[in-house]
Amino acid sequence: MVFLSLILISGCISTLQDRNITETSKDSQQLSLSTGSKINLITTDISSTGGIISINKPNEPLNGFTIEIPKGAYNNTTSFEISYKKIKNSTFSTIVNPISPLISIDNGGNYSDVPMIVTIPVNIPDGQFAMVFSYDSKEGITDALPLVKSNSTTITIITRHFSSFFVSSIDRNLLWSLSPDTGFRPGIDTWQIMNYGTVLSPGGACSGISITELWYYLVKKIKENKPPLYGLYDSTNGHVGTPNRWQDDVAAIVLTSQVQYDYEQDSFDISKQQFLSDSDLYLEFVNALQVIHNPQLLSMWSAQKGHLVIVYRAENNKLFIADPNFPNDTQRSIDLQNGEFSQYGEFTNYSFFSLKALESSFVLSERWKCFERNGASKCFWDPYPSFIVELQEYYPWNQCQGVLSSDPFVFRTKSLELDTSVDTIRKVAFCPHILNEEYVIYKNDQKVASTDIPLDYGENVIGIYRIIPPDDKGNYIWGGFVYVTVVRSDARKENNPSCFQTLDYESNFGNIPDLCVGAISKGYSNQGYSN
Repeated sequence: MVFLSLILISGCISTLQDRNITETSKDSQQLSLSTGSKINLITTDISSTGGIISINKPNEPLNGFTIEIPKGAYNNTTSFEISYKKIKNSTFSTIVNPISPLISIDNGGNYSDVPMIVTIPVNIPDGQFAMVFSYDSKEGITDALPLVKSNSTTITIITRHFSSFFVSSIDRNLLWSLSPDTGFRPGIDTWQIMNYGTVLSPGGACSGISITELWYYLVKKIKENKPPLYGLYDSTNGHVGTPNRWQDDVAAIVLTSQVQYDYEQDSFDISKQQFLSDSDLYLEFVNALQVIHNPQLLSMWSAQKGHLVIVYRAENNKLFIADPNFPNDTQRSIDLQNGEFSQYGEFTNYSFFSLKALESSFVLSERWKCFERNGASKCFWDPYPSFIVELQEYYPWNQCQGVLSSDPFVFRTKSLELDTSVDTIRKVAFCPHILNEEYVIYKNDQKVASTDIPLDYGENVIGIYRIIPPDDKGNYIWGGFVYVTVVRSDARKENNPSCFQTLDYESNFGNIPDLCVGAISKGYSNQGYSN
């Protein structure tokens, strides 16, 4: 038996695709309900110590309805008003069949700090699969609330947020025959970055990546008709167009790490609540994908680690997933075999994770507004607290010997303008200042084999990627990426040709006339990481 563990995943293990996608029609798009008058059932206050709200009215359809509010769910006393409206008829297709009233819970609309358990009395016909859907009079069905358990007379869900909702049922055999496809695709609607640890989230950022991918898809792409996410923020760090290099996509990495950190702080654990069988979990995803036509989140975990992915289509007992560890892979799936999901990597436990029911879209919206308005450098954590970048003129007997500045970015460069016959020694040296760290150096988008960087005439765009050594769990950590533009001018060659005779650089360094000593104009694109 699988147990529900809805702790937000805090330890994540760390090609263009076919765009001819046949999408499933959204069964809730033209949805409307015809309801009766509002009937108030109870209004009561719950203190910060928590409590249970129960409806004890034998003549009402919601007799036996309960809400379990744990201690600490709210910091202050919160008022709950529970009411319902009888559903007279609807324009639903056969996929949606209301079997309860439209239930409304008004408690101010705030998200609780820990989840609440809601049990709804309802008669579920034999052979039917029941789910609870949130409903809005303007938007129709907006969300599927995660199931905890159900039987013929009750259904139990988990949520941190209340609105209006109802119970729907569908024939199980019909569900097994469906192949819903939301149109979401890895490599189009995912980030281009990999799931790598950072200083803020050393175990990886799978939750931050998956949650922001889903939020962008639903809010930006679908509602606001914005471009697909993949590659959209590749032009960060002041350097445009490196589709084959995710390490320099600083803004995207910082944003997803920040969201990962945010949700780790709000993590919660109800691991002792019994969950659905794997077969019913598959049907839960199929039903949600078909009715709402939106991708859904799936959490998976083992004894040591957890992971969060996006389920975007289902077919033939397969849940197709967008995995942050494989951002372009459209063939990854979790397969149901003989009533049980197969192992995915090291994971054998799975659960349905609702973004709207369990996490606040407002927080994500505010994060993204700041990100778009001010860039990552003004909104989020500093990935460079100890990333000192120093470039010095290279000469073998005194390489990387200098006084460090207190500024986190140190660019110390000088150069001589010499004849092309001595090109091999006209270079700068990148000087690391933290032992045991790894650096990958690029010049004009080509990897440099060492920290000694030869300079061409004109602009030399030098990229420096920092990798922090593994932590105690073996996780390598992304430590930042900066670009430095070093301009080597050859203007003096025309002004004083005599300076460009063949010289033995090492033996004549101290004897070169001042007139012939040029300077490198130095700079760095994007101190920080605004987009």
